[in-house]
Amino acid sequence: MGKQARLTATRRAMAARRHDQMTAWVAERIPLAEQAAEAFQADPEAVGLVARDRPAQERRLRAAGWQPNPQSSAVVDGLGCWDSYRGHPMRLVHSLHRYEEDGQVWAHLSVSLASGLLPSWEQLRDAQWLLYPDQAGIVVIAPAGEHYSIGEVAHVWTCLTSRPLPDLRIAGGI
Repeated sequence: MGKQARLTATRRAMAARRHDQMTAWVAERIPLAEQAAEAFQADPEAVGLVARDRPAQERRLRAAGWQPNPQSSAVVDGLGCWDSYRGHPMRLVHSLHRYEEDGQVWAHLSVSLASGLLPSWEQLRDAQWLLYPDQAGIVVIAPAGEHYSIGEVAHVWTCLTSRPLPDLRIAGGI
Protein backbone atom coordinates (compact mmCIF):
# COMPACT_ATOMS: atom_id res chain seq x y z
CA MET A 1 0.00 0.00 0.00
CA GLY A 2 1.36 3.39 -1.01
CA LYS A 3 1.86 6.36 1.30
CA GLN A 4 -1.23 8.19 -0.01
CA ALA A 5 -3.43 5.10 0.39
CA ARG A 6 -2.21 4.62 4.00
CA LEU A 7 -2.90 8.28 4.74
CA THR A 8 -6.41 7.99 3.30
CA ALA A 9 -7.07 4.81 5.31
CA THR A 10 -5.85 6.51 8.49
CA ARG A 11 -8.09 9.51 7.90
CA ARG A 12 -11.09 7.27 7.28
CA ALA A 13 -10.40 5.30 10.46
CA MET A 14 -10.10 8.52 12.48
CA ALA A 15 -13.34 9.85 10.98
CA ALA A 16 -15.13 6.56 11.77
CA ARG A 17 -13.84 6.68 15.36
CA ARG A 18 -15.02 10.30 15.77
CA HIS A 19 -18.41 9.35 14.29
CA ASP A 20 -18.77 6.43 16.72
CA GLN A 21 -17.79 8.63 19.67
CA MET A 22 -20.24 11.33 18.66
CA THR A 23 -23.04 8.80 18.12
CA ALA A 24 -22.46 7.42 21.63
CA TRP A 25 -22.34 10.94 23.08
CA VAL A 26 -25.66 11.88 21.44
CA ALA A 27 -27.30 8.61 22.50
CA GLU A 28 -26.31 9.28 26.13
CA ARG A 29 -27.97 12.69 25.98
CA ILE A 30 -31.27 11.82 24.32
CA PRO A 31 -32.90 10.95 27.67
CA LEU A 32 -31.54 14.22 29.09
CA ALA A 33 -33.07 16.15 26.19
CA GLU A 34 -36.41 14.44 26.73
CA GLN A 35 -36.29 15.33 30.43
CA ALA A 36 -35.40 18.94 29.58
CA ALA A 37 -38.37 19.17 27.17
CA GLU A 38 -40.71 17.85 29.87
CA ALA A 39 -39.31 20.31 32.42
CA PHE A 40 -39.71 23.15 29.92
CA GLN A 41 -43.37 22.28 29.28
CA ALA A 42 -43.99 22.34 33.05
CA ASP A 43 -42.49 25.85 33.37
CA PRO A 44 -45.22 28.41 32.57
CA GLU A 45 -42.82 31.37 32.65
CA ALA A 46 -40.46 29.79 30.10
CA VAL A 47 -43.35 28.69 27.85
CA GLY A 48 -44.74 32.24 28.06
CA LEU A 49 -41.38 33.74 27.05
CA VAL A 50 -41.31 31.60 23.90
CA ALA A 51 -44.92 32.53 23.08
CA ARG A 52 -44.15 36.21 23.66
CA ASP A 53 -40.97 36.36 21.55
CA ARG A 54 -41.54 33.80 18.77
CA PRO A 55 -43.73 35.85 16.36
CA ALA A 56 -41.31 38.81 16.17
CA GLN A 57 -38.28 36.52 16.03
CA GLU A 58 -39.73 34.51 13.16
CA ARG A 59 -40.62 37.72 11.28
CA ARG A 60 -37.07 39.06 11.65
CA LEU A 61 -35.51 35.74 10.65
CA ARG A 62 -37.69 35.40 7.54
CA ALA A 63 -37.08 39.04 6.55
CA ALA A 64 -33.33 38.36 6.75
CA GLY A 65 -33.67 35.30 4.47
CA TRP A 66 -33.64 32.55 7.10
CA GLN A 67 -35.85 29.47 6.64
CA PRO A 68 -37.01 26.90 9.19
CA ASN A 69 -35.17 23.63 8.68
CA PRO A 70 -37.82 21.09 7.57
CA GLN A 71 -35.75 18.13 8.83
CA SER A 72 -35.67 19.37 12.42
CA SER A 73 -38.20 17.80 14.71
CA ALA A 74 -40.98 19.79 16.32
CA VAL A 75 -39.47 22.15 18.85
CA VAL A 76 -41.25 23.05 22.05
CA ASP A 77 -38.52 25.00 23.84
CA GLY A 78 -37.54 27.70 21.34
CA LEU A 79 -37.39 28.41 17.62
CA GLY A 80 -35.56 25.23 16.71
CA CYS A 81 -33.30 25.00 13.68
CA TRP A 82 -33.13 27.67 10.92
CA ASP A 83 -30.95 27.85 7.78
CA SER A 84 -29.71 30.79 5.73
CA TYR A 85 -28.34 30.40 2.23
CA ARG A 86 -27.44 34.05 1.66
CA GLY A 87 -23.70 34.59 1.42
CA HIS A 88 -22.11 31.86 3.52
CA PRO A 89 -24.69 29.12 4.26
CA MET A 90 -25.36 29.14 8.01
CA ARG A 91 -27.47 27.33 10.57
CA LEU A 92 -28.78 28.50 13.90
CA VAL A 93 -30.39 26.44 16.62
CA HIS A 94 -32.35 28.20 19.37
CA SER A 95 -33.70 26.81 22.63
CA LEU A 96 -34.67 27.97 26.12
CA HIS A 97 -33.90 26.38 29.47
CA ARG A 98 -34.29 27.24 33.13
CA TYR A 99 -31.08 26.38 34.93
CA GLU A 100 -31.08 25.02 38.45
CA GLU A 101 -27.79 26.79 39.22
CA ASP A 102 -29.28 30.30 39.06
CA GLY A 103 -33.02 29.71 38.57
CA GLN A 104 -33.05 31.96 35.48
CA VAL A 105 -34.44 31.23 32.02
CA TRP A 106 -31.68 31.38 29.43
CA ALA A 107 -31.94 31.33 25.65
CA HIS A 108 -29.22 29.32 23.94
CA LEU A 109 -28.25 30.11 20.36
CA SER A 110 -25.75 28.03 18.41
CA VAL A 111 -24.51 29.29 15.05
CA SER A 112 -22.55 27.23 12.52
CA LEU A 113 -21.42 27.54 8.93
CA ALA A 114 -21.95 24.85 6.28
CA SER A 115 -18.26 25.20 5.38
CA GLY A 116 -17.30 23.77 8.77
CA LEU A 117 -15.48 26.97 9.75
CA LEU A 118 -16.29 28.90 12.91
CA PRO A 119 -18.72 31.80 12.29
CA SER A 120 -17.20 35.27 12.34
CA TRP A 121 -17.91 37.72 15.15
CA GLU A 122 -20.20 39.68 12.79
CA GLN A 123 -22.19 36.59 11.82
CA LEU A 124 -22.63 35.62 15.45
CA ARG A 125 -23.60 39.17 16.45
CA ASP A 126 -26.10 39.47 13.61
CA ALA A 127 -27.76 36.16 14.51
CA GLN A 128 -28.04 37.27 18.15
CA TRP A 129 -29.51 40.62 17.11
CA LEU A 130 -32.15 38.88 14.96
CA LEU A 131 -33.43 37.04 18.02
CA TYR A 132 -32.73 39.45 20.87
CA PRO A 133 -31.90 42.90 19.47
CA ASP A 134 -32.43 44.63 22.83
CA GLN A 135 -30.67 42.14 25.10
CA ALA A 136 -27.05 41.29 25.79
CA GLY A 137 -25.79 37.94 24.60
CA ILE A 138 -22.89 36.18 26.29
CA VAL A 139 -20.45 34.21 24.15
CA VAL A 140 -19.33 31.14 26.06
CA ILE A 141 -16.15 29.12 25.82
CA ALA A 142 -16.73 25.94 27.78
CA PRO A 143 -14.10 24.62 30.18
CA ALA A 144 -12.00 21.90 28.56
CA GLY A 145 -13.63 19.19 30.67
CA GLU A 146 -17.14 20.24 29.61
CA HIS A 147 -16.40 20.80 25.91
CA TYR A 148 -17.92 18.40 23.39
CA SER A 149 -17.19 19.18 19.79
CA ILE A 150 -19.76 18.29 17.18
CA GLY A 151 -18.23 20.81 14.81
CA GLU A 152 -17.17 24.42 14.76
CA VAL A 153 -20.19 25.96 16.46
CA ALA A 154 -20.35 29.27 18.32
CA HIS A 155 -22.69 29.67 21.30
CA VAL A 156 -24.48 32.72 22.68
CA TRP A 157 -26.48 32.74 25.90
CA THR A 158 -29.11 35.39 26.71
CA CYS A 159 -30.67 35.58 30.15
CA LEU A 160 -34.38 36.33 29.70
CA THR A 161 -35.38 36.75 33.34
CA SER A 162 -32.61 38.99 34.72
CA ARG A 163 -29.67 41.09 33.57
CA PRO A 164 -26.44 39.27 34.46
CA LEU A 165 -24.22 42.02 33.03
CA PRO A 166 -23.53 45.59 34.09
CA ASP A 167 -24.93 48.44 31.97
CA LEU A 168 -22.49 48.43 29.06
CA ARG A 169 -23.38 52.00 28.07
CA ILE A 170 -21.76 53.44 31.18
CA ALA A 171 -18.36 55.01 30.49
CA GLY A 172 -15.60 52.82 31.84
CA GLY A 173 -17.94 49.83 32.02
CA ILE A 174 -16.18 48.15 29.14
